[in-house]
Amino acid sequence: MTLTRKQASQPGQRTFEAVLATERRTPVYDMRLGQIVDEELRLDGMSFPPRVPLLDTHRRGSVDDMLGDVRNIHVEGGRLVAVLRISSSAERAYRLVRDGHLTGLSIGYTLNRHAYIGKRQSKTVMGRDYTAGDRILRVAMQTRMLEASLLSIPADPDAKIIQT
Repeated sequence: MTLTRKQASQPGQRTFEAVLATERRTPVYDMRLGQIVDEELRLDGMSFPPRVPLLDTHRRGSVDDMLGDVRNIHVEGGRLVAVLRISSSAERAYRLVRDGHLTGLSIGYTLNRHAYIGKRQSKTVMGRDYTAGDRILRVAMQTRMLEASLLSIPADPDAKIIQT
């Protein structure tokens, strides 16, 4: 079932509209390089299933870490947007979101294709020009979304609940 925007805003549905990610440059740890790099996530290269789990701070070791699910995932105006549905078994998280105390989001994804740009270097990737700053820039060209997480401090400050 896909939730519409109208359904997402109905009181008592335990659903919230959200921006999951943007193409804003964010610092991430690059396991291959063993260091923090800046990353730009190309939303036009991201694939996502009809729904993914909503986790507590990227934790996935137990079913207790699952807070609900994320549906109606799509790109709109340069943002990856969706509807979060919080389970009745995650009452504390639901209250924190409902009351506006917990608004940050992040996504987990597999990185299938990327390009590195050296510090203070420029390069055209997939038809766009990029210039790295004081850190190496990683352009995430092909990714597959695996999950979304509620958290207090997102790497992308624009990734947040947009309607409660």
